[in-house]
Amino acid sequence: MPSNNGTEPVVPSNIVQASHSDLVLFLVLNMWPSHFGLPLLLAIIIFSKRIQRHVTLINLLVVFMIVGISSSLLAYAGKTTGPEPSPMLCLLQASLLYGMPAITSLAAFFLVFQMFLVIRSAFEGQQYRDEPIRRWLMVAIPYIAWMISILITAAVGASHPQDVSRDRRFFYCSVKNDPLTNAIMVVAAGVILATLVLEVWTIVLVYKRRFAVQRGKPSLLGSLELNLPIRILSFGLYLMIAMSLSLLSITTPQSPIPDLIIASAATVVILIFGTQPDILGVLCFWKNDESKLSKEIAIANGVEYTIDEKGTFVAEPGETRPGVWQKFALVFNKLGILLGGLWYCTVVLLSCLEYFGKGDNASSRYIKMSHRKYEAPRHGSLGFLPRKRAARHRGKVKSFPRDDPKKPVHLTAVMGYKAGMTHVVRDLDRPGSKMHKREVVEAVTIVETPPMMVVGVVGYVETPRGLRTLTTVWASHLSDEVKRRFYKNWYRAKKKAFTRYAKKHAEDGGKSVARELERIRKYCTVVRVLAHTQIRKTGLSQKKAHLMEIQVNGGSIADKVEYAHGLFEKPIEVNSVFEQDENVDVIAVTKGHGFEGVTHRWGTKKLPRKTHKGLRKVACIGAWHPSKVMFSVARAGQNGYHHRTEINKKIYRIGSGGDEGNASTEHDITKKPITPMGGFPHYGVVKNDFLMLKGSIPGTKKRVVTIRKSLMVHTSRRDLEKVQLKFIDTSSKFGHGSFQTFEEKAAFLGTLKARAA
Repeated sequence: MPSNNGTEPVVPSNIVQASHSDLVLFLVLNMWPSHFGLPLLLAIIIFSKRIQRHVTLINLLVVFMIVGISSSLLAYAGKTTGPEPSPMLCLLQASLLYGMPAITSLAAFFLVFQMFLVIRSAFEGQQYRDEPIRRWLMVAIPYIAWMISILITAAVGASHPQDVSRDRRFFYCSVKNDPLTNAIMVVAAGVILATLVLEVWTIVLVYKRRFAVQRGKPSLLGSLELNLPIRILSFGLYLMIAMSLSLLSITTPQSPIPDLIIASAATVVILIFGTQPDILGVLCFWKNDESKLSKEIAIANGVEYTIDEKGTFVAEPGETRPGVWQKFALVFNKLGILLGGLWYCTVVLLSCLEYFGKGDNASSRYIKMSHRKYEAPRHGSLGFLPRKRAARHRGKVKSFPRDDPKKPVHLTAVMGYKAGMTHVVRDLDRPGSKMHKREVVEAVTIVETPPMMVVGVVGYVETPRGLRTLTTVWASHLSDEVKRRFYKNWYRAKKKAFTRYAKKHAEDGGKSVARELERIRKYCTVVRVLAHTQIRKTGLSQKKAHLMEIQVNGGSIADKVEYAHGLFEKPIEVNSVFEQDENVDVIAVTKGHGFEGVTHRWGTKKLPRKTHKGLRKVACIGAWHPSKVMFSVARAGQNGYHHRTEINKKIYRIGSGGDEGNASTEHDITKKPITPMGGFPHYGVVKNDFLMLKGSIPGTKKRVVTIRKSLMVHTSRRDLEKVQLKFIDTSSKFGHGSFQTFEEKAAFLGTLKARAA
């Protein structure tokens, strides 16, 4: 993982926009029920002789304990923040969690199904028989579905290990496979829908039986706990809401709200099933008295009851009157149901604020006012003053990337010539974006980069006032195109440059040159090579090469000097400096527009139509005093031909000049060159290696541009995205081109009259 200058790794930007407090809340909601609340409730149900619960409810508690433990794996390993966890740990947690929708939804379904069977048997006057085969099937099926989901997720993650990481969901590891995620959530939603149907059926059944009793039918006997079905129905409703939020999280993965609400499901289980009177009686054992247990609590614990003519469940008469503690238990019983209802009302409210407010502060929409502004920000940035013509035609590198001795020795910049622009088609790989996995059309710039020739090395020493040149060592042979750079008029010159210096390499076996190189090794802290372009290899009419210093980074000073000296009179290919998908900085002089008015130069607002003496002006250029025009006031003047640096230009392709099919792709196998039909306007044919950069760059056609390695460490998904081009347009840039190659044009138009003659 990339690091910031050798320090601790930087956490990449996440799809889920959550904070540290959200992470703490997520861990608390997962860990306290699974490590304390649910085990305590499970122990009470299993070991208490007074409490009888079906195995489906016990199974539900165990399932949510597994969910909490699986969600806390990163907390156990201490990998909730910081660098990415190990691939094995990440794949383990992702596989466990991707099976959770199946096991939780099926466990809830069988709990509701068991309740439905008991109620139907009681209302039909039959004795309910709990068959062992059915009981164990209801326990085993959720775990079978869980294991199947785990195996599928593990297989997908193992085949694409680069898609398993923590950077998508922030709280836990996930697999970046949308078809798998959607399939799991849809299956779980189907099970939850079936659960909801069973709940509605149960409510209808109870409602019909109530009216059957009122019409004079005999009363029915049963031993059913009334508040437990109500609690089960409430929990099923909550689970449906949580699963709906899970489906919404597929479309808007940026929000942490769905993950936090799903994490609270275990807390809801404790609030709903852990506040029943018999369980509270076991918890508060010092207050409980078996001899004074009221009939209402006995009814709640399964004592027989009857249904009177009004359809009300009535206990047998003659029992003792409930005491204060029994009343408190009954009130707390109803309070548990009320708390559960308030809980998912809060859930719905938060969901509405999140999804209907589209992530913004929903209340802020009601305080926006409609009125004109009485102030406005200034037009144009003052950070680029003075806006005057650049002092040099070539872009100057004023800062090179920071040197890291741990890296291998390498160069940090090259020069090229802007040829023109075209467009490409590619599949966007940006999870969370609406265009994810869809084709996008993007503009690109072609920069021709013929090999540069190294002709010297410069050593710098550090002083209190900055870097100072110690010495310069030149190669023995320099081409005429770089010698032209040292003459104002090449044709009138004697062309004697460097003839005397070349003799140093021959005298005494080049001891003087070796002595200067040794001085650089001993005293210098920065080493740069002198390299020039081979402009004669391009189609430009200019013959004078461009010369620049390129800093050598990596390794020790001795390694730098040896590396630089070994490059003397050798070409530097662009693919030896940059790599595809790398982000680079482009330094160049912008296109000049000459003297321009203030409206075009600064973008100020035009004055009203009836303004006297012109309307493309600034109405007020300052106060009476100070009696001068401030530098910050927009004025007319030079526009363009400014020295500018544009950062983070992604390299889409590094093309080879010798490849006739350097514009072909895997999807477009037509053999075609990068030069469009008819050549690039005002440039011509690209004959050498080239860089394809995303977007536009400063300067006009034929202008020399300096391409430098980025000064920053890139960690975002957008910067690290791997670009796979599907199509590169090579149609004519004169007008609306219709053909990609001349062969395609000839095949479409057939034999032309001019060629037939």
